[in-house]
Amino acid sequence: MTARVRDYIVGCDPGFAHLGLVVCERLPDNKLSVVRALVAVTDPTGLGFVEDCLQRIQVLTTLVTEVITSSCDIRYLVIEAFSPPRNSGTAFRIGFGYGMVVGMATAEDIPTVAVRPQAVRKALGYESKLEAIRWAETNYPEITTLAAWKKKSTREHLADALAVAHVAASQGRLP
Repeated sequence: MTARVRDYIVGCDPGFAHLGLVVCERLPDNKLSVVRALVAVTDPTGLGFVEDCLQRIQVLTTLVTEVITSSCDIRYLVIEAFSPPRNSGTAFRIGFGYGMVVGMATAEDIPTVAVRPQAVRKALGYESKLEAIRWAETNYPEITTLAAWKKKSTREHLADALAVAHVAASQGRLP
């Protein structure tokens, strides 16, 4: 009998102030089991735009590097698709977080799949952040035991990261 190879997927809610990452083991039936959840929270430095960006980049890079180069075999990065907001400063910050994560995954030869937020809401039937959190707690109760979930301000980012991974796996978007 051959031992099953563990297959891991990272769900990502990209952002500059909050970046949520959820590592899931993909089970043979394409269901997921949450094994790790991390959120990078970066605060403005007050030192100006450039210095603020550099400080945040260091924090985000450390977290993403830790997850992508971890000992488990990451097969896919599933990221919430980037829809630029109207505010150019916000668009830059979100786009930077998105681009950084995709670039780091690409450097490690990890394929990236993007899932639009609208597709997630339609597939899972929720509209608000609170409903996303409830969905995650109901369908993946193991996430509530992880340290990152304990902090209320990070739950919505983890719920979004988990939701994109779930939709990609359950809809057959991952080979």
